[in-house]
Amino acid sequence: MWLKGRVNKDGDYPDDEIRSVGDKLDKIKEGTLKVDQGADNITVVLGKEKGGYARGVGSGVTYKRYFDLPRSKKARILLLQSQLYAARRERQEKELLI
Repeated sequence: MWLKGRVNKDGDYPDDEIRSVGDKLDKIKEGTLKVDQGADNITVVLGKEKGGYARGVGSGVTYKRYFDLPRSKKARILLLQSQLYAARRERQEKELLI
């Protein structure tokens, strides 16, 4: 998917940097470039994620903002608790139907 989003209509890479990443991904796909089992191909090619922003969505955008998570720890805990209670209620209702 990463490559499909970066090629032009003819299927060519627009610049050398993307072409080199595409070549590495193609080698991984063909099996000529060895990757540890369980490793993410994009992480192997592009490198480890840098903290403080979500890669691929622009500068200054963090994971919390991108995925619309509450900012405070207390609010996140309350959100998770409400989701847990809702799932428990749903499960109990299904058990009653059975």
